[in-house]
Amino acid sequence: MSEPASASLLRYIDDQTSPDDVLANAVEHAQEFGIAYPDASTGQLLATLAALTYPLGSSGVVVAANAAAVIGTYVARAVAEDTRISCIEPDIEHQQAAQKALLSLGRPSSTVRLMTAQPVQVMGRLAKSSYSMVIGDVAGKDLPRFIELARNILAPGGVLVLLDCLLDGTITDPTRTDRDTVGAREAQEMLAAMDDMFLARLPFGSGMVVATLAHE
Repeated sequence: MSEPASASLLRYIDDQTSPDDVLANAVEHAQEFGIAYPDASTGQLLATLAALTYPLGSSGVVVAANAAAVIGTYVARAVAEDTRISCIEPDIEHQQAAQKALLSLGRPSSTVRLMTAQPVQVMGRLAKSSYSMVIGDVAGKDLPRFIELARNILAPGGVLVLLDCLLDGTITDPTRTDRDTVGAREAQEMLAAMDDMFLARLPFGSGMVVATLAHE
């Protein structure tokens, strides 16, 4: 008979002693499944932003991405131990990888929340105006709704990070009319129209946007 999942997880955690090992395992998982994940420079930027924004919200950080294990590892190493990290991802294998990574870093299980669903389906249930950071890597067609929901749950001064959302600049090509390109283009127009968000577009991955919600 196979060992219980809880016992397997505890054995995995006991074997992990170095944060670098945890990150390496998270990256290996992403590579095995062909998941796009942040490189070291992007991860370090995410960690810096997380460390700066944590005090602004009481409900922690939301990570909505297939590579939640990699992103969560960078974030977890930068924030206080009691910061809740909520991972939203429909694939249970990717969720388990994120859980293993976060618990292997020694985080209390009470600070790790897993939501196995599409982000746009569940983010509306999260507490309004209370999260310090939302990190999203979602399909272009879902970006407008994702931004709307993220804006609703961010605390004043909170940060929204959209990974790979500029599609290598192809959103400016008027001949591209597929759903993802149209959605990504609409998302940029939405952000530009929000007078309470300060935007920065950065050349990380296929284009990152960092948007900070103004203080009241």
